[in-house]
Amino acid sequence: MRLYQKFVTVTVMGMFVCILITRKLKHKSSKNNRNRNRKMSIRYDDSWFKSSYIINEESLCRDTNADILFYIHTAPNHKNHRDIIRSTWGGKKQYRDYKITMVFLLGHSNDDQINEGIHNESTIHHDIIQGTFRDTYLNLTYKARMGLNWVNAHCSNAKFIIKTDDDVFVNIPILIKKLEELEIKNETKNLLMCSVIYEDKVNRNELHKNYVSEDEYDVHEPDIYPDYCPGMAFVLSRNALMKIHTLLNYTRFLKVDDVYITGILAKMAGIKHKDSTKLTGIDGLWGIKWPWEEYKDLDRSRLNQYMFILVEGKPESIGEIWENMQF
Repeated sequence: MRLYQKFVTVTVMGMFVCILITRKLKHKSSKNNRNRNRKMSIRYDDSWFKSSYIINEESLCRDTNADILFYIHTAPNHKNHRDIIRSTWGGKKQYRDYKITMVFLLGHSNDDQINEGIHNESTIHHDIIQGTFRDTYLNLTYKARMGLNWVNAHCSNAKFIIKTDDDVFVNIPILIKKLEELEIKNETKNLLMCSVIYEDKVNRNELHKNYVSEDEYDVHEPDIYPDYCPGMAFVLSRNALMKIHTLLNYTRFLKVDDVYITGILAKMAGIKHKDSTKLTGIDGLWGIKWPWEEYKDLDRSRLNQYMFILVEGKPESIGEIWENMQF
């Protein structure tokens, strides 16, 4: 009898140990899977994008029935940039058969006077979308996500969506000529057009503003980004934007906004870039740099080759380019 009891006790204890080991292995496997999946796909809560605008112009595209939407990244204290764009290339509401709408995207400032000025500016122009996030360099991806969410929700009728920065001059006639050529060739589906950056290395320098740790980015080749568009300017067709937008909440967040939107998400969406380097700026990728005096003697025919011209420096140079290129 005692032998039988010992046998039963040993058997039960053995089963108990096996159960504990099995659970531990399952837990470890599950944890590894979660960590592995976390690198590839994370569900982010973006409810604040949908409900936490400080300023929103929901009917802007509906009222204008826009074919082309420009959404422009700007900083709260860049009122002068915005005013110059409004009075130059951004003042175009129609060119040929294309109706054009423009909107500025920004976050909030720590300066209450600046925020009050933005509110007043908005009541006059009705072309500002302001999010609740703080407008800083490291929050540019928040601005980019807000822009895609806003366009998808309120401007999905636009055929082409064009992102620029507030120090970029846009040559509307050349841009539309290129878009018309692509439409004739039936090449606008899944369009993502820009001056493509190829095989750019991930910045691992902890002192650099674009530093990205291996924890933040380790999905693809360790030190190479997917090909992407510089943040200064890129063109999206409507269906390309919708595909990228669909992936926003299922893809790991990266603070380098141009890589995140036009590199990682575009690659996951199966969108290939159309390189427009020859149509972007006089100096190739980075366009015209300040001082403008170095370029002001260029004749109009040469200036008129380019869709986008980046002006690094005083925004007044956009006005000077406009005077040389008025159409």
